[in-house]
Amino acid sequence: MRVKIGFILLLVVLSISGIFSHHLWKPDEPRVAEIGREMYLSHQYAMPTLNETPFLEKPPLYWWVMSASYKLFGVTDGTARLPSALFGFLTLLFTYLIGKRVGEEKTGVFAALVLTTMTEFSVISHRCLVDNALFFFVTLGYYGFFTGYTSENTEGKWIGYEIMALSSGLAFLSKGLVGPGLIVGPAILTLLAYRDFGEFRRIVPQIGVGIFLFLLIVAPWIIDLYNTGGKQAIQEYLLQNTLGRMLPSVIRHYVGGHKHPFFYYFAELPQDFIPWIIALPATITFLIHPPKSLESKHRKGLLTALLLFAGGFLLLCLPATKRGLYLVPIYPLLAVGIGGWFAHACREGNTVTSLERWTLQLLLALFALIPLLVTAGSIVIVLTGMGPKGYQMAPVVKRLTPMLVLIVPVGIIVFLFLVNKLLRAIKTKTAPSCVVLFATVILLFLAYHEGAVRIMDPVKSIHRFTNKMKPYITRGVPIAGYRINELTRAIIPFDTGKYVKTFSDPVNLSLFLQSHPNALLVIPKEETENLPSSLKERLEFLAGQYYSRHFRVALYRLKAPMREKKPQASQGERPSHVKEINST
Repeated sequence: MRVKIGFILLLVVLSISGIFSHHLWKPDEPRVAEIGREMYLSHQYAMPTLNETPFLEKPPLYWWVMSASYKLFGVTDGTARLPSALFGFLTLLFTYLIGKRVGEEKTGVFAALVLTTMTEFSVISHRCLVDNALFFFVTLGYYGFFTGYTSENTEGKWIGYEIMALSSGLAFLSKGLVGPGLIVGPAILTLLAYRDFGEFRRIVPQIGVGIFLFLLIVAPWIIDLYNTGGKQAIQEYLLQNTLGRMLPSVIRHYVGGHKHPFFYYFAELPQDFIPWIIALPATITFLIHPPKSLESKHRKGLLTALLLFAGGFLLLCLPATKRGLYLVPIYPLLAVGIGGWFAHACREGNTVTSLERWTLQLLLALFALIPLLVTAGSIVIVLTGMGPKGYQMAPVVKRLTPMLVLIVPVGIIVFLFLVNKLLRAIKTKTAPSCVVLFATVILLFLAYHEGAVRIMDPVKSIHRFTNKMKPYITRGVPIAGYRINELTRAIIPFDTGKYVKTFSDPVNLSLFLQSHPNALLVIPKEETENLPSSLKERLEFLAGQYYSRHFRVALYRLKAPMREKKPQASQGERPSHVKEINST
């Protein structure tokens, strides 16, 4: 029991590490955080808004949880990430439970540790993103499938498959149709792969109840959305932002991006699942040619997890819109499969094959190389100021320089320690200790979330511009925005509490500024040159921020009216009274 409690506490620490260590980062965090703030203040829970404008790209469940976080702990960058930490922890917990059900205790433990130290999941689960709610409810749906499919009695099957229905409804409220699609679709493909038509017949009596439960969860929000935004809101959400993402060529008014070809994810998967993708060949070989010690039911459970992953992967390849993070909901399944292999390879007394030994040695070599690369990279950055193209690295260098006192000796010591372990394993032709492997990778990820993100924050933080704005914002001063993106429309009200009046037409902008001469104008730097000269000449530059070569924003206001000088009377003449007029 103490070991289980310690393991759960470790998952909690890994889930919350770093969420309070840096500001909101572009491109998505400011938008998501501001939508939650507006929902918290307005108590309008059916239709999310951004800068007081309806935002119907995604359903509101994540923002419901964020509103509760704000109410309990206040509105800050860190509390905006608390829902992600919560959903991330629950995803890890149910990944552990899936692994435990299909294998054994160690399978669940290794599955959760593989997932939490997988690159893409580790990064996304520590960001303020609605996808984290989707990750959990899809994982909960898979847990329901394994519960129903592996149960030998009717009651267990009912419980499992109705958990699938409930989680499908909650996944829909998290990110739309992709949620139930990722739960139900891979399950159907897996049963077809097994040709288990008997299981289909056993599921049929539960379909009606499952649909009822799904509608019971989804329908109240759809009805409330219709009552709040009318038919237009339903059409915008269901057509443009749901079907449009899957079928952009059919829904012609879809204006979203992220369009990629069918094979996009084949290149994305290896880099997203670093470092554990290295273990996939050994895992597949382990399941195809299982050792005698592996029970048949455990082998089938692990194979089922990989089949579910393959089915989800195939389904995600079909839509035209693709992003790396869209794969993350199915990664717990891959983590379960690899976790099952680790449970075998790391068991004391087990004989490992040459492939398994080389795989573990390669992982240790990679983990030994990372501290050395971090040490060398830190020194190079401090000495040269080198960084991503278009970024101003001076603040990063300033923060990183004193950290070298710690980074250099620790990096060298860890490198030498791991190299010693690796050389000893190679010399004796044995597998390195899994305790050393996972302890190392956990410490590396904790160092990233608690250390590296603090160093990178000056480059990534979006608050720098609003901090420059605040001295010019006084009571009654409106803010106009000309062709500003969602990021700017989000961070200004989040930081200042003032919403932005947005314009895309220079004529309307000019009329607004004339009627509000004390107004501030926020505009992308490149758009300033496109303003009419009559307006541009009257603007006074106040502040600007260069985030990157693709994102530069500036703050202006109308110049103070100039007064004409009184004409001087010629000698011997009496001066005439002349009125002072304001220049235009």
